[in-house]
Amino acid sequence: MKYGLINCMDIEKISTIIPRAIEKIKTDNKRITVYDIESLWSKVAGEKIRAHSYVYKEEKDSLFIKVDSSSYLLELTLKKEELLKSINTESPKKFKKLVFLI
Repeated sequence: MKYGLINCMDIEKISTIIPRAIEKIKTDNKRITVYDIESLWSKVAGEKIRAHSYVYKEEKDSLFIKVDSSSYLLELTLKKEELLKSINTESPKKFKKLVFLI
């Protein structure tokens, strides 16, 4: 049934719109900028490690960190769980994976 320019079959119920809107707001609040991630990495990694590493990219639930040598790659790999826990404690966005690259 049509009334004017609006097709009644296309009107969405408010009860379906509100939960989607609330979920979108929650998701938007978890956004984090590149600057935030860099600052977070500096804080969590510390000066020594930060001097030899940087945030390469963020992709979905993974954070990619580039390091300048295999020795730092090994050191960070051994500290991966501890670093991931610290990052997730400090960050509004929760990462599931921390990936180190040379």
